[in-house]
Amino acid sequence: MGEAYDVRSDVEHLYENKHLEVFDRASRLELTKKLEMMEYIARSTLVRILLNSKLWPHFANTDALKAFWALSENERRTLWGPRPQSQVFGFGLVLSSASHLSAMFSGLNMAIFSLS
Repeated sequence: MGEAYDVRSDVEHLYENKHLEVFDRASRLELTKKLEMMEYIARSTLVRILLNSKLWPHFANTDALKAFWALSENERRTLWGPRPQSQVFGFGLVLSSASHLSAMFSGLNMAIFSLS
């Protein structure tokens, strides 16, 4: 997760060139895996919070969020609920060409900056 956070931070602070200037298919596929993992975590976390009304008060404001993280791990796990049965294991990602990979990263950069 630390590596994924570092990449996200680089993109946020306009240093994505560190990861994209030299075209290396293996590195870009690894970046894609990290992106997909982060997206899965973000989406599943938001869905969990939105669908579980018991969690809403804990995410209502900064003080409530701090209080949530101050709970013991067991208390947080009880509130959060069981882990989902399905897990993300492999990414079987097959891209047809280098231009497809390049276009995908261009789109990702545009999407990231439009959210900022």
